[in-house]
Amino acid sequence: MATTLTKQPESYRDLWGLVGLASIVVLMAGLMVWLLSSPGTVGLGSSSPQAKSMAGISQTIFTEETGIRVLRAFSTAGGGMIDLRYQVIDPDKAIIVHDTKNPPALLNEATEQTIDRPFHDHSSQTQLRAGATYQEIIVNEGGVIKPGDLITVFIGQSRLEHVLVQ
Repeated sequence: MATTLTKQPESYRDLWGLVGLASIVVLMAGLMVWLLSSPGTVGLGSSSPQAKSMAGISQTIFTEETGIRVLRAFSTAGGGMIDLRYQVIDPDKAIIVHDTKNPPALLNEATEQTIDRPFHDHSSQTQLRAGATYQEIIVNEGGVIKPGDLITVFIGQSRLEHVLVQ
């Protein structure tokens, strides 16, 4: 009888061990499904290969039209300015960045508010060089654009959508 009593608790332990293992497997499977379907992850959300290729096409067209490749945009000066970094691909086309009558503009895609006042004198006489990286500092009046916002960059008549502000 003593052997029966000692075997019974062991079989319960084995059963609870299997239940615990099964629970962990189900939890992990659920986590994987969630990660693969959430936007901004490696899965099917906004960072999917299709979304990345569309962003690449958009950047390619923008670069062909303006002669520049937007590298990044980030909030600086305590949120009072947006620093737009770009690389010159075609210096002859890139001169459009310095058009004093139509300076670069940034549109907050969520609020549809635009900023377009350069921080410094926009009429640069600098000879742009292919492959060089330059910056445009734009005054962010009223904190219209914040880190994490998606913006549209306007240069001349061209636009580049869905640029993430860092």
